[in-house]
Amino acid sequence: MVCSTQGKKFILAYSDNPDGILHKFGTQSEEAKEYILNAEKQVQEMVLKLPKDTIVIISADHGHKDIEKVYSLNDYPEIRECLIMPESLESRSVTFWVKEDMKTQFEERFNRIFKDDFWLMTKEEFLEKNMLGFGEKHPKIDDFIGNYIALSTGSSIIKIETFLGEGKKAKKSTHCGLTKDEMEVPLIVID
Repeated sequence: MVCSTQGKKFILAYSDNPDGILHKFGTQSEEAKEYILNAEKQVQEMVLKLPKDTIVIISADHGHKDIEKVYSLNDYPEIRECLIMPESLESRSVTFWVKEDMKTQFEERFNRIFKDDFWLMTKEEFLEKNMLGFGEKHPKIDDFIGNYIALSTGSSIIKIETFLGEGKKAKKSTHCGLTKDEMEVPLIVID
């Protein structure tokens, strides 16, 4: 066991679950509950075998939100006609490249349809609010964020799809929105 060797160590372990299970089955599923209970049992067994001076820290990189409503922009040609290219990024943090001469129409149409589910901002507003954190702007930001971004404030998503990839099944639960469920994460310290 690495922990019992001489010297101080920082050991990082990552699991792709429960994230994958939550995407597939949702936060209230039996599959998610079973995984969490089994993981707790395994962590408890591991901690009992560790040297007494070991500190175990358990956290997550994000929370999850069950999805109740799925939008497809393929159902909204009045939005699609404003776009230079398809939407992208994440289904709860969607970025748009809007035609310069259609910005007013896009804002009006988007907010009329989605205002109860998404907070629409210009790229400038998004960056001024430090939504990506503080510090020096990464040089690729302008390549990945269009001139608008919409953040989910409820339990809805906008599927990232085109007519070529229509019909892909939506996830039961996901992240990247602005709800408490997604933004607050547990911090467990076992000393």
